[in-house]
Amino acid sequence: MKQQRMKRHRRKKKKEKGKEKTIQAAREEEAEIVKMQTLPFEIIREILSRLPVKSLFRFRCVSKDWSCLISDPFFISLHLNRSSEKNPSLCLTDGDRCFFTAPIDGSSTATMVNIPFEELMDPAEIVGSCNGLLCLVFSNSWRIFFWNPAIREFKKLPDAPIVSPRILMITNTVLGFGYDPINDEYKVVRIIYVCVRSWKDSLIFQCDDVSVFSLGTGKWKKLGNVPFGINSMSSQAVVNGSIHWMATQKINSELSDLIVSFDVRNEVFREIQLPNCVEGKRHKFVRALEGFLSLIECIPGGNVEIWVMKDYGVNGSWTKQFTIELLYGYGFEDSRAVFPKEILRSGEILIEKNNKNLVLYNPESKGQRELEINGLPDGFESFLFMESLVPLSDGSKY
Repeated sequence: MKQQRMKRHRRKKKKEKGKEKTIQAAREEEAEIVKMQTLPFEIIREILSRLPVKSLFRFRCVSKDWSCLISDPFFISLHLNRSSEKNPSLCLTDGDRCFFTAPIDGSSTATMVNIPFEELMDPAEIVGSCNGLLCLVFSNSWRIFFWNPAIREFKKLPDAPIVSPRILMITNTVLGFGYDPINDEYKVVRIIYVCVRSWKDSLIFQCDDVSVFSLGTGKWKKLGNVPFGINSMSSQAVVNGSIHWMATQKINSELSDLIVSFDVRNEVFREIQLPNCVEGKRHKFVRALEGFLSLIECIPGGNVEIWVMKDYGVNGSWTKQFTIELLYGYGFEDSRAVFPKEILRSGEILIEKNNKNLVLYNPESKGQRELEINGLPDGFESFLFMESLVPLSDGSKY
């Protein structure tokens, strides 16, 4: 009995001490805020623009002036620019309905984020991430949402029009999410392919419909069809105001690989040729690395090569910039399981391997180290993510 009383007493003391520390921290923060309010407006704006979204949300309650400042479009843009100067965070999905966010810098713990608009028993996929906004699609219903988890806002997109009946037809849908910086507009493009016939045990798909949704107008618009087949929704890169995918096109009865871009502002498709020495049969996908359009080429049983388009739109500017030498025995048994995500400010390449590990690869030393993030799911797909104050027009708050 005596020991139990002593334990309860120690727990009580520990709790009180923790409470005192919290109160002390709150008082210190309050004192700092009081000091800040005496500073010139330009300096206050500069300080606030470097703070995380969570802090800014609390500081909206300090005064009406601060609330107006934090909600101002110029400040939101300034904060976004400041955030882009740092290494991005990660948003991860387990392929079902569980989402996690985690910073890349240093050891950290993944935070589970609940989706506020879950569809019953319908897995959600991330179409893309841009300026703190996530575009999600539910796999069965094909309902699409924009979501800013940092400011707790989301918006359900209206259902896209169906042009032709597809009862009992095999279809394949590709989505892309991008941003037009000139008009400050976010858009989703949807491409629907319909199976027209089978050939040598393979299904032949043909483009049936292309539509684009603009957050500015709140409406879908039909664009027509495209003459090429986009291979995968997950292999995409947003660079220079355009969404890019790997695709194939039939030329003289032969299928040829190429990159297809969708200009978000002008709503037109363009073709980009691959580097001349890239072999057609190798596994390839596109990424945006350090803001450049990059082609990842996986050599079977070998290394992973990264080609970078140094001058956007100029085919002659393709340069082989990195070769990732696979370290057998460290989980790199198959080059197709290696997904470079970004080149960090340290010069290291962030890699997702086998959909279950995150690795930092040093291209100079050819060494690698595990990125220590606790609380990750057993299997996942990761996307670069940056917290922002970007609001959603007529979005729902939660």
